[in-house]
Amino acid sequence: MKNFLFITLLFLYSVSSAQSVAVHGMLAKRKSSTTVAPIQTVNINMDTESRGAIPNWNTWIYNSSDGLNLLNSAGTTTGFNLLKIQGGSWTAENEGSPAGDSEFPGAVLAYMMNGNNLTIELRLQGLDASKRYELIFAAYQNYNGPEDNTNITINGITKATGLSNANTIYKTNFSVSNPTSGIINITFTPYDTTGNGWTCINAMILKEYAN
Repeated sequence: MKNFLFITLLFLYSVSSAQSVAVHGMLAKRKSSTTVAPIQTVNINMDTESRGAIPNWNTWIYNSSDGLNLLNSAGTTTGFNLLKIQGGSWTAENEGSPAGDSEFPGAVLAYMMNGNNLTIELRLQGLDASKRYELIFAAYQNYNGPEDNTNITINGITKATGLSNANTIYKTNFSVSNPTSGIINITFTPYDTTGNGWTCINAMILKEYAN
């Protein structure tokens, strides 16, 4: 009887240990997994004029009829272009000397594109229709102004930047898979539709992934 109990207890302990190892192994596997890195990253500063080179960033000049042939963060030509399709008097407002963060350095937040009651439409073209793209927009101002909150629309999906408080970086993310004909249209409109709203944005990052 004692031997039977001993064998039973030993069996239960072995099963429990095996289960424990399996669970811990599964957790360890999850912890060791890493986020998939993008194939390439394209950083785009938005302004009305060139104010000097910003390392690893393109500067897109508003109202440039030829658009901008974009380089990736490694300085390699991508074949991507950014064009203005529709827009009014979008101007650049000086926001002082922002600290920035790991994604958006202070230099690209220093000037905010803004305009009262404007609809601005931009087009990214030359993209790979078999890839997935993540777009990250940054909005920043050095004063409190909820009227600067801006809607961004891509493929029928609209998200507000939330721009309101001073000295805060507001980021808005979109994910687009298999862009038709390699084109992504981006529309900016005021969140406030009473006529007092503004259309405001500072910069954007485009990341390309395998689909």
